[in-house]
Amino acid sequence: MRLPNHAIPRLMGILAIAFALTALFTGYWSVIRSEQLQARDDNPRLQLADLRVQRGDILDRNNQLLATTNGNPDTFQRHYPVVEAAPVVGYYSFTYGSAGLEASYNAVLSGQVQHNFWSSFWQNDTLHLPNRGLAIRTTLDTRIQRTAVFALNGYKGGVIVVEPASGAILAMASSPSFDPNQLDATFEALIADADSPLVNRAAQGSYPAGNALAPLIHAVYLNFQQVVPDGLDAGSMATLLGNDSRLVTMLRDFGLLEAVDLGLLVNAPNPNAIAMVEAYPPQAFSSRGLLRYSPLQLVAIPAVIANEGVREPLQLVTHLGTEKGGFQTKPQAQSAISALPSSVANEVFRDPNSVFHLVQNGLAYEYATTDFRLPDDTQPIAWSIGFSADKRYAWVIVLEDEFAPSAEQVAALLLKGLP
Repeated sequence: MRLPNHAIPRLMGILAIAFALTALFTGYWSVIRSEQLQARDDNPRLQLADLRVQRGDILDRNNQLLATTNGNPDTFQRHYPVVEAAPVVGYYSFTYGSAGLEASYNAVLSGQVQHNFWSSFWQNDTLHLPNRGLAIRTTLDTRIQRTAVFALNGYKGGVIVVEPASGAILAMASSPSFDPNQLDATFEALIADADSPLVNRAAQGSYPAGNALAPLIHAVYLNFQQVVPDGLDAGSMATLLGNDSRLVTMLRDFGLLEAVDLGLLVNAPNPNAIAMVEAYPPQAFSSRGLLRYSPLQLVAIPAVIANEGVREPLQLVTHLGTEKGGFQTKPQAQSAISALPSSVANEVFRDPNSVFHLVQNGLAYEYATTDFRLPDDTQPIAWSIGFSADKRYAWVIVLEDEFAPSAEQVAALLLKGLP
């Protein structure tokens, strides 16, 4: 059946409109919304493209490799030369995803920051070359990281070591841990493990601080020229101060009312911390206290005292790679603040009633909350918090293993191995 002559132009018009709408629709998704479409988690093209990405290296402060990529396109494999750094470096797996720095800096390591949809298409599909990610340089020191792991000796707990003068995190150890080189083969067992080896206890742990807060309360007394009570624990000293806003002020100045922003998954302070301190100071600061922190958060206390009252913002990643193979400094979001007058910080260090004087001559001190037990009421918690005699290093150690040696012994091993 032939169409009437007058119907042919109408049909052509309809077809032209259909082609125009198709072009507009295709152009919208391929140009305007291309980045959003490419970034969808269920985009199979993105998942396949990951196999052809030569991820950037992760380096320690001395440019020692913590993570690198081996192999050829379509068979690239991530390799971790320093397995002791697994809690902070994390892992990258095509099957199980990523964690740690591998996850938080994925856009840099995978090259997404310098490749859009079209440049990736040209690189991969036209030139058949893999995308190259950019490297990141961290503040970690491989020697100190291994020393921290050695000091823990497999016992359940976490260690943070920082450089007070700069805020650089030199070590972040957690035990038990895992081997990221064997992740695909062991992931299901790691997930099922009741000891949670994939949890970074140094950053994600949440422990009642108890007497680990004693130096901070000690500083409150000295800062306002009050006599420091002798022989009292943190809860008792807080009780004598009563409902005192100075406790809240000191917690805020030491950064203990805010999350540590490192781009990692970290323990966040209780949003009701201020109300708890103001209403129930004994309960907040006791060994079964309401204030719960990770070693990453509490390391501000010895770092501030060692740095004469100045709180430097903690740093973990300091440099980002460039396409030309060099590095550029990563901007820091925070600036140093004065948390204590230097005279008070030095007095806390020298005062015979302050436990910090014991770190002189390389001695360590243990803040042990011997009467505290975890919610399952089976395991005690012990803290060690202090800094080296030359004030180059500050540390916090937490142990939640009833068979572990004292936190003081772990600290002594750590100090012995520091350069």
